[in-house]
Amino acid sequence: MPIAPFFRRVVLVAGVAIGLLVLWQLREILLLAFAAALLATVLRGLADFIARHSRLPDAAAFGVAIVLTLGLVFVTIALFGAQVQAQANALAERLPQAIDALYGWLERQPWFPSVAAQVQQNGGGAAGGIVRRVGDVALAGLGMLGALVLVVVGALYFAAQPRLYRHGLMLLFPPRLHPRVGDALGLAGYAMRRWMLGQLVDMAVVGVLTGVGLWAIGAPSPLALGLLSGAASFVPYIGPIAAGGLAVLVASAQSLQLGLWTLALYVGVQQVENHLIMPFVQRWAIALPPALGIFAVVGVGVVLGPLGVVLATPLTVVLFVLAKKLYLRDTLGEQVSIKG
Repeated sequence: MPIAPFFRRVVLVAGVAIGLLVLWQLREILLLAFAAALLATVLRGLADFIARHSRLPDAAAFGVAIVLTLGLVFVTIALFGAQVQAQANALAERLPQAIDALYGWLERQPWFPSVAAQVQQNGGGAAGGIVRRVGDVALAGLGMLGALVLVVVGALYFAAQPRLYRHGLMLLFPPRLHPRVGDALGLAGYAMRRWMLGQLVDMAVVGVLTGVGLWAIGAPSPLALGLLSGAASFVPYIGPIAAGGLAVLVASAQSLQLGLWTLALYVGVQQVENHLIMPFVQRWAIALPPALGIFAVVGVGVVLGPLGVVLATPLTVVLFVLAKKLYLRDTLGEQVSIKG
């Protein structure tokens, strides 16, 4: 084999390996950039809606979208901020007592010492690894507030000039691939926007149903727990279980009967979500096969940590759509629907 072609291949392989290593080192920043793009799709969708139904130019419509979003946030904080803060403080005080009560009950069970010893010996296994990852909330030196500011600022830039960043990504590929890459990026943005809007509807309904239900049965901190349940619905499967477990734990510390009522409420809300809300949302949103969704949450969480758990589902939605477009449609020629 001639030396020059072989040397070029070695350099190419080494360059790809170095590039992958750099991307891995920047994985948390890339996840934050993806979160910014996800938020940008909502702002861009609202701006496009305003532009379509008014005579405002694009820049003015985008400004109105930002003002409306900030106004909604400020009004919500003004109406419920003090109550949420008070209930969250009360919840923080009750939680250690509830954990102590649960641990005391477990210690009185004859099977608990052997199970605890086995878990400690195995280091918690795969589940323990996930828990340790989720518990590690540090984002490579970035504080949570700094990460949030970075996501919001990035979302504003992405939403203000989406074509600029889309064109920049297309330039990373050979010119002959630009049409395919442009179509794929357009479908990815469509998928992100549809999924995000559908998820916001689901989160709002779950939060309202849970909060009202907890208030009706007399559970402590219904507004804070309802808000937490709605936010936790952003992470399918794992989020609702975690939020429900916390609510049942706090309610059970007050009385066993209230804990059982809380458990029944969360099970009922999940049934409503699974059989009424999600089928309605998925009529127009991008839907993932359930098994793919749950394995994506666990797998991405193990590899990428807590931020990966939060963003696992939208990441999988984008990859799912890209696989359908670039592989099944363009490579294999299969006539598959991008939406379903």
